[in-house]
Amino acid sequence: KDFVKNIDIITNKSSEICKIRYFDKSTNVNHFEINKFNLSKNLSDFNISYNNYDLIIVADFGHGFVDDLEFKENMCFMTQTNSHNFGFNRISKWKSIKKRYVCIDKRESRLQLNQLNNNKINIKDLFDYELNTDSVVMTNGKSGGTYYNGIDIVKYRSYSQKTFVDSIGAGDTFFAFSSVLLHTNKDLATKLDISSLFA
Repeated sequence: KDFVKNIDIITNKSSEICKIRYFDKSTNVNHFEINKFNLSKNLSDFNISYNNYDLIIVADFGHGFVDDLEFKENMCFMTQTNSHNFGFNRISKWKSIKKRYVCIDKRESRLQLNQLNNNKINIKDLFDYELNTDSVVMTNGKSGGTYYNGIDIVKYRSYSQKTFVDSIGAGDTFFAFSSVLLHTNKDLATKLDISSLFA
């Protein structure tokens, strides 16, 4: 909210998602994760006036919260695949909606393209395969990521942190900042670099 004049957040406060990760500090290894879900409401109960917003950002975490929402075109969109919905929450689920921007990580890109080989993901193939978007960023953790809009390919770097413990939330942070910054007139490489720095 420090970067925009006004912001509204719509989320599922009536339900609960609790994630517990068991982490070994001495080896920096995540051993396992326990997820507890209490999902009782989705966004079909809300009436959103899309004309009141310059930018709409939607994050679909695969809990069904946004599945029945009536979407408009020109939004920024992210879907997440995680341990409980692996293979069932691909971005192509929303292929009928014309999007301004899609953010997707390399693992999710492999699922989207049905590609087993981690080294053969082509950003152009991803862009053309049921994304229906003006631009896409494929994030790749410590290796940075790649932006493509059908014409320009721009790579950005990742920033390291010595006290790093867990990357949870880094992709969400990149998505939020890149959605806002890509809506501005700044240099493209700078927009991606700043988003990566925040992540």
